[in-house]
Amino acid sequence: HTEVMEKEKRENTNITADEFEPDVNGDCAGYIKGNHSSSGDYIYHVPKGNYYLVTKAEICFKTEEAAIEAGFRKSQR
Repeated sequence: HTEVMEKEKRENTNITADEFEPDVNGDCAGYIKGNHSSSGDYIYHVPKGNYYLVTKAEICFKTEEAAIEAGFRKSQR
């Protein structure tokens, strides 16, 4: 039943194949991290970015293209 519940969860949150939820610590296993900034912007952080290690992800992306399509912009650092 776990598979059915996970499928329903993905369908209800509009997550695509190139997006996934972070682990309980907000980590994306080396993939791109996406979150809201304090100013309300949607920002993504790449693994070699300055803030990647200190960012707690709200969503993970497999590609930068997927992050951009989801309305996120790249971190400036």
